[in-house]
Amino acid sequence: MIHGEKSVTVILRKPGKPDYSVPKAYHPIALLNTTAKLLSSIVTDRASYILEAHNLLPATHFGGRPGRTTEDSLHLLESTIRNAWRQGKVVSALFLVDIEGAFPNAVTKCLIHNLRKKRLPREIVDYIEEMLKNRRTKLRFDDHTSDWFDITNGIGQGIPFSMLLYIVYDSDLVTIAKNRNELTLAFVDDMVLVAIARTFQDTHGILTDMLEREGGAYKWSADHNSRFETSKFGLVDFTLSKTKPRPPMKIRGNVITPAPAHKFLGVIVDQELRWKEHAAYALAKGAGYAALLRRLSRPAHGIPAGLIRQLYRSIAIPKMLYAAHQENE
Repeated sequence: MIHGEKSVTVILRKPGKPDYSVPKAYHPIALLNTTAKLLSSIVTDRASYILEAHNLLPATHFGGRPGRTTEDSLHLLESTIRNAWRQGKVVSALFLVDIEGAFPNAVTKCLIHNLRKKRLPREIVDYIEEMLKNRRTKLRFDDHTSDWFDITNGIGQGIPFSMLLYIVYDSDLVTIAKNRNELTLAFVDDMVLVAIARTFQDTHGILTDMLEREGGAYKWSADHNSRFETSKFGLVDFTLSKTKPRPPMKIRGNVITPAPAHKFLGVIVDQELRWKEHAAYALAKGAGYAALLRRLSRPAHGIPAGLIRQLYRSIAIPKMLYAAHQENE
C-alpha cells in the first residue's frame, strides 16, 4: 500500500454464526491495488527474513512465520503439560478469547514504535509508516456500497504485511512470562497463558498475576487499544487426577469456571489430553463434507466423478486429518 491508498472493504459473513445482527459475525477484507500488494509482498519477505535471521520475535509466537505452524504451537502446549505431570505438578491454561477488533484497532504509533524497537532497517519502517498514512476505504456489503471514509488506525486484513505486522504489534504480550512456571503461546492474535504449580489454586494465582502485574496482559491491552473480554476467557485445568480440586478463578469481578475442554486453533484440547472430543469433532466435520460431496455427485445432475474425487481429497480428508497425529500420541 502506498501513501494515500484507497481500498474497498468487502464485508463477509462468518459461516455458522447464530446471530448475524452482531457485527462480530462478519469479517472485513480490504481489496487493494494489485501493484501496491506486490510491492508490499516484497517488503514483507525482506522484513520477515530479518526478523527471523536475528531472532527478533518471541520463540513462542506462531503463525505467519516460516516453520512455525498451528501444530507446532499445539505440540509445545502438550509437551509443556506432560512434562509438568511427570514432575507431579498440574497445569492451568487461560485462553484469551476474542481480543476485540485485534487488527482494526491496532494503534499505528504503537506499531511503528515496536518496529523501530526491533531495529528493522529505516527504509522498511518508513515504508510501513507511509503505507499506513492517509488511508481511505468504502464498505461493500451485498448490493450496498458506502461513501469514502478515513482510516486512522488498524492493520488492513487484505495486505501481505498484515499478519507479520500484528505479530510485531503484540510481541510484547507474548513475553510477559517471566520464569519456568509460566508460558505464553500465541498464534497471531490467538493467545493462551499457561501456569505450572503444585495445586490449581497456585496456578490460578500465577495466571492472575500474569494478567494484573505491571507489564502484564491488562497493561498491554490498555496501551495497545486491544480490549479483552474477560467474561469470555476460557480456563482449562490439566491433570489426570480425578480428585484434584478445580476451584473457580476470579478476575476483575468475573468468575471463570474451569471447563473440561477448550477449542484452540481448531483443536479441542481436553483436560486429560485424551483428544477424544477432537477426534469425534473432526470425524463429524469430515463426514459432513463427504455427505455434501455425495449430493454433488448424483448421477443425473452431479459433477464428474474425477472432480468429486479431487474435492474429497482436497477438502474432506484434510478436515478429518487436521491435527490427527495428536490423537495417536
